[in-house]
Amino acid sequence: MPRLIVPTLLLSSLFALGACTGEALESDPVSAEEQAAGDSGKPSGEDAGAATGPAPAQTSSAQPAAARPAPARPAPEPVCDTCGTVAGVEPLEVRGKGSGAGAVGGAVAGGVLGHQIGSGSGNKIATVVGALAGGYAGHKAEERIRTQTAYRVTVRMDNGGTRTFEMSDASHLSPGQKVTVHGDQVVVRN
Repeated sequence: MPRLIVPTLLLSSLFALGACTGEALESDPVSAEEQAAGDSGKPSGEDAGAATGPAPAQTSSAQPAAARPAPARPAPEPVCDTCGTVAGVEPLEVRGKGSGAGAVGGAVAGGVLGHQIGSGSGNKIATVVGALAGGYAGHKAEERIRTQTAYRVTVRMDNGGTRTFEMSDASHLSPGQKVTVHGDQVVVRN
């Protein structure tokens, strides 16, 4: 009797694992190569279908597709470090510097006018005040006369930066114009 119990337990264990039903365990996928190798050693006869079971369905998503190389992109054009576009032209008023001639001329004129006022000590005070006021007025007049208009030119560079230039003449530049920068010079591109 003990001989019968051991084979029965073995067969019931195999059925529980699914080995005799032909169903593959979910954790053990079968590749196409393994299935082809298994088909060649398949037993013949009626039990052949029961022993191997139905073939697993082949799906294209189950196996990863071969890695395809990315399409070749043309190399980006090199960026010109001295090329750019004028972003803005802004006029600036640059005050001139007094040379001293305006102050001297103003002081003389103020002193002469101040001397014309009053007599005695009042005359002397008026002459000094006239000379000081004339010197200050002459200096400011000379600054105003020497005042010039300069231009602040902003260039947006092709490499992503921004440069700003102060120029005495920017009549040849306008916003949106393509330019090349050479040191402190901005030259229009053709």
